[in-house]
Amino acid sequence: PSLLRFVWPATVLHSFGYWVRSGPICGASEVDACRGEAMYGLSSPCPRLLGQFMSHSWHANGRVKALSLFALYNSAAAVCAELLVIFVAILLRHFGFLPTWADSVRNDLFNVWSPGGPSHMAFAGWCTIGGVIAYVATLVGWQQVCTCWQKIRLAWGKRNDFAVGVFLDKLCIHQTDAERRDKGIQSIAAYLLHSSSLLILWDQTYFTRTWCVFEVAIYQKLVPAGQIEFLPISMGALGCILPLGAKLNLVGVVCILPLGWL
Repeated sequence: PSLLRFVWPATVLHSFGYWVRSGPICGASEVDACRGEAMYGLSSPCPRLLGQFMSHSWHANGRVKALSLFALYNSAAAVCAELLVIFVAILLRHFGFLPTWADSVRNDLFNVWSPGGPSHMAFAGWCTIGGVIAYVATLVGWQQVCTCWQKIRLAWGKRNDFAVGVFLDKLCIHQTDAERRDKGIQSIAAYLLHSSSLLILWDQTYFTRTWCVFEVAIYQKLVPAGQIEFLPISMGALGCILPLGAKLNLVGVVCILPLGWL
């Protein structure tokens, strides 16, 4: 256990998932000693229980993998933030704290959805614009907030009473120091034993990789009651891209509606 290390999900998602997108050794043919030490320095000793063991294939598409992680870690919070901002915007608009964008806008588009409405109406897009901004900001940055909260808990609470962080092999196992790398690889079973859950980032290459099969088998053997989360990365990426695309299209509609083009 003294060899176990973890990284925060915010570190995994840093720079739009750089540490996942860039491949096992950052897209380079080799890692120099300084770079390897800097990468290893992003991880920290694990207090007791590791929150999640991230099992994945480095042969999978890095960008798709990164998008799926944003969806996994941040999308639920992003939806909640969007709904909260919409609710606040409705209240502020109702009590007159937010102005209208246009006093008279053609209502043709909304009459297609709900016939019988007035031909013109006052228009304001605070809910749409505010909600989308909240969604995007939270989708990108929610884990930064979570990391700050977890660090406060570690600093002021009991260090051993809850699971923290995730295991990402690239950062938790030293990439250039042969001795520490070998110890880290030999400790994979210990990482799995002390993980509260196993996250499988599945793609078509996953079960063709010996290490991936080994990790699943060892986790089921050592932690039979442990939680296994199965995430097909292509579906996770779609769960990130499709809502975002739909919201950005809606913003476009809201921006051109006052111009009378619809």
